Amino acid sequence: MGHLSTALNNFAMTSQLIEHDLDQIEQKLGINLGRGHSKIIETDQDYYPQIEQDIRNEAASMAPHYEVFYSLEKTVRRLISDTLSAAEGING
Repeated sequence: MGHLSTALNNFAMTSQLIEHDLDQIEQKLGINLGRGHSKIIETDQDYYPQIEQDIRNEAASMAPHYEVFYSLEKTVRRLISDTLSAAEGING
């Protein structure tokens, strides 16, 4: 993976974590920062009351970890796929 690709992956990961933090700030303070997420939050309010608050709080605290693991898994899968494709091209 080249330097540019690594830098882009780091930027994307950082952006996702910042977005999550901003979502939490909006929810905690009951404000809209104008990022276009309010419609999603409003829709969530239709479903979330059906789930116990402690479970929702735990899920919210785990969300950044899920993003990291998901991104890591996708990156590893892509690396394996690219490596196998390159090896197949050499042998094929």
